[in-house]
Amino acid sequence: MGRRYDNSLRQARAARTRRRILDAAIDRLGRPGGRLTMSDVAAAAHVALPTLYKYFRTRDALLAAVKHRVDETKVRPPVVASFEELRDEVPALHAFFRARSGIVRAITYYPDLAALRAAAERSRDEQLQTSLATHTAHLTADEERAFRA
Repeated sequence: MGRRYDNSLRQARAARTRRRILDAAIDRLGRPGGRLTMSDVAAAAHVALPTLYKYFRTRDALLAAVKHRVDETKVRPPVVASFEELRDEVPALHAFFRARSGIVRAITYYPDLAALRAAAERSRDEQLQTSLATHTAHLTADEERAFRA
């Protein structure tokens, strides 16, 4: 039986190129008023335009991959239940957002990611409501209204 061709290095290089393209797209999306053109992304990723189109045939395919990448990395910091916990979590929160600054900017500024931004806001609101409900369960209705105000 003949030797099998090992293309693991080629696959690893392709994965790095794809990641570099996605990072460049996220960076472009994260600029206020920035546009996302395929040629801008290719230049920012230091790849030729045909290479970009090899990985993403359309701008919509690139945006879908960006959305998927954002979904993969949206591990949220914990919802804190008290001011003391918040004070203790500030360094971790800072590190969380600093590590994901490009994605945070892209979600904030790019209109095509508005649905993702809205979903994140809904999820955050639901987590806060759940946290509030568990910590205000002992209050009377009047006390709870006063607390929420």
